[in-house]
Amino acid sequence: MLLNYLEFSHQLCYCQNSLKHFFEKENGHKYIGIMVHATLEELTTPRYELLIKNNFDQRDFIEELCMHDLIMTILHRILRTLMEVKQMAEHINSVDVEQVKEFCREEITDLDQRGIHKLSFESEHKNIDLLKTLADAFLRERVSVKFYSNERFQMRDVTYQGNYSSFTYMHAFVNRIKKLIDREDFSFYILIDNGDETKNTMQMCIDHLISQRKHRDVCIKVAVKKGVHWDTGSIQWPHDYSQIDIDELYSTRHTVYYNRIKDIADKRLKLADVDVAIEEFLPESPTERVLLEKIKDELKEKCETEYEEKYGRKIAEERPSKSDYISNRVNKYAQAELFRRLKKTGKSYAGFDNIVNLSSGIIRQFLDICSYMFDEEVAYKGANVVQISLRSQNGVIKKYADDFIDELEKKYKALEKEKNFEEAKYYKGLYNLIEALGKYYKKRLLNPKLREPRNFTFTLKDPDTDQDIDRILETGVIENYFQRYWYSSKIGIAKYRGYAFNRRLCPRYGIDHTSFRGRIALTTADLKVAIEEAKIPKTIHIIEEDKYLTLDTFSGDS
Repeated sequence: MLLNYLEFSHQLCYCQNSLKHFFEKENGHKYIGIMVHATLEELTTPRYELLIKNNFDQRDFIEELCMHDLIMTILHRILRTLMEVKQMAEHINSVDVEQVKEFCREEITDLDQRGIHKLSFESEHKNIDLLKTLADAFLRERVSVKFYSNERFQMRDVTYQGNYSSFTYMHAFVNRIKKLIDREDFSFYILIDNGDETKNTMQMCIDHLISQRKHRDVCIKVAVKKGVHWDTGSIQWPHDYSQIDIDELYSTRHTVYYNRIKDIADKRLKLADVDVAIEEFLPESPTERVLLEKIKDELKEKCETEYEEKYGRKIAEERPSKSDYISNRVNKYAQAELFRRLKKTGKSYAGFDNIVNLSSGIIRQFLDICSYMFDEEVAYKGANVVQISLRSQNGVIKKYADDFIDELEKKYKALEKEKNFEEAKYYKGLYNLIEALGKYYKKRLLNPKLREPRNFTFTLKDPDTDQDIDRILETGVIENYFQRYWYSSKIGIAKYRGYAFNRRLCPRYGIDHTSFRGRIALTTADLKVAIEEAKIPKTIHIIEEDKYLTLDTFSGDS
């Protein structure tokens, strides 16, 4: 998400789609963001690892091939970006054609050590056509490297005489581009998405570019999935790189995240010429809103009576504030009571506020849900969408939750089919654990005896677990099914690991997604049962009821 925000065409939107405004902006660093999707550009291939494994004595040569592949990808994406952004293409077409021809000739001279690109750039073309011809040459270089490493290199043919591109080569190219567009005060941000999908040799090449970067001209930014190992042995923090945790950036405070989401959503609606606020575009269920307010009123009346019975005869210093007492209990029980009364029909998760909560602090989840809803509404009602119906919202939200857990089931079954039983064991264990927890959290939510019914978090009682359980929990964090927390004991002598559901899962199990109170404590033995049998041990149910049983439970008529 952050890389997409930095990309050139998106940044141009914030400058009224005016290249003049973009070039003349005063606030912040000036840069042109070039998006390189590692997966789409096939930078994730294990090709170079296999070559090194089979031909270790030529490791340096193979690493040079990999760097050549990477640099050709980046240079091609720079040219394609400049050509595809309409305002920049018009600017380049306004440059003297001889300057563009000279630029292209210099690039081919530097690149074409084998004399295979017979390009003169003398024919009559628009400037953009000349750059396209050059960009195609970079693509052919990639095809040549791929063919060589897949076919000829396996036959020990070492006659390939490529350029073996380096950062120096890329830096010279960037400086010539800056000169061509007559903008010296800009740098290029190379935005490598899906960096975690690249293999070791490609990661080493990316690291080398990072260590050689020159902020004035070119920087490298890489998106890596949380929890994925990235070998930073050859680059040093903070001299060579800085690191940003996107979850922390967007989720530090609920109000910050909520306001940022609202700002993004309202701007996108405006760009789409939809003249409504996001709360109107994504309405909540009006009947459920009325029911919730009714429940709150009933709770307030009941809590006033409770308060007088408990504290009415005590002096002011020995009793809590009446307003605080009532407010706390309404906040604690109203949502749980709403879920109980809607047990037969099911709770709706529609509405902007609900979807913000379901996104679990991950902007991409919010945008994905909205995108699917829009497509569903267009298919349901046709074009000119000015509001997403409850039907479309609820259908997409439920499917989005089901797909998330179904993906996990498909993954472990595919691994079993491939006879990768060791890896399959961890994904199956994670699937069973989530299913067990989801069903248990729902049972708690619908239990009127519990003091803290709204919960989708557990902590580990044991200071240490076995390696298999640790691996399963870590897989859950990496794959975004869990978000890890640390809890301190009340006496402050220890910290415990806690794991909360990604709220995207909540509609799957019909549990409250707005917030959570309390947490359940599980032992290693409890987790083993959940992982192996897909259920929470009965003893936990009994302990929870004994521990949290209240004398003043509340459950009205449905």
